[in-house]
Amino acid sequence: MKKDIKNLFEEMYYAILRFYNNTTHSIKNLWKRYRMGVGCCDLFGYYDYIGRKIGKDLRLYHRHNASWPGDDEFPTFESWQDFIKQLSDDLDPPEINIEDNEKWIEQENEQELKQSEAMIRFAKHFRSFWI
Repeated sequence: MKKDIKNLFEEMYYAILRFYNNTTHSIKNLWKRYRMGVGCCDLFGYYDYIGRKIGKDLRLYHRHNASWPGDDEFPTFESWQDFIKQLSDDLDPPEINIEDNEKWIEQENEQELKQSEAMIRFAKHFRSFWI
């Protein structure tokens, strides 16, 4: 009987502790997201937050861009604009239609692969955006 009561109190204690930790962590993450634009949980993967945020920002950059690096890889303004458009589409893909579970998993894996490759291309040409 005493062991049952002790186990019950231990379970209640740990349940309250988990609730407290999850709540305070969520508030801290929300505060970091507000202050810095990204929280600690947002850095879990490209697909969750970062990729979509960069993709949306690149769409705005694409619309209001008036210059390009002018190097060998992007000799014309149109080639630079095409690169930005492709990069933003790969980083912020459209939502997946969830009708067939197997196809959904394949599409999600394909999108994550595209996002990973797009992040590598973004990092490679990062300095070209600040001209």
